[in-house]
Amino acid sequence: MSKVAKKLFFDVDGVGRINAMPGATFTLGGNNRTPVNADNGPVGFSEELVEPKITGIQVPNDGTVSMEQINALTNVNVTIQDDNGKTYIQSGSYTPAPCSQSNGMISFDFNGLRTDAVS
Repeated sequence: MSKVAKKLFFDVDGVGRINAMPGATFTLGGNNRTPVNADNGPVGFSEELVEPKITGIQVPNDGTVSMEQINALTNVNVTIQDDNGKTYIQSGSYTPAPCSQSNGMISFDFNGLRTDAVS
């Protein structure tokens, strides 16, 4: 029986490995597809590009990374690895909105320009 990957680990240029809590979502990027229907039924679909992104990142506010440091991140590479060893690099990454802090956790997202599989 094979192991199902549940954890994600993040290494950020200029910051290093961040102590991310479980629960972040990694989206590879690609296309959203929407059905196109004519008056007599479906005729195909249209596509809209979707940027690669990582949402729902939470790190403990333990002094290893500051909110100011996170907010200033632009054009960095983020290495994403799951606990089965599958690795991706999201390049051109940036924080799309200011991070927030609540209950001892700093929360933020990353958007990027492209994601490439490494292994």
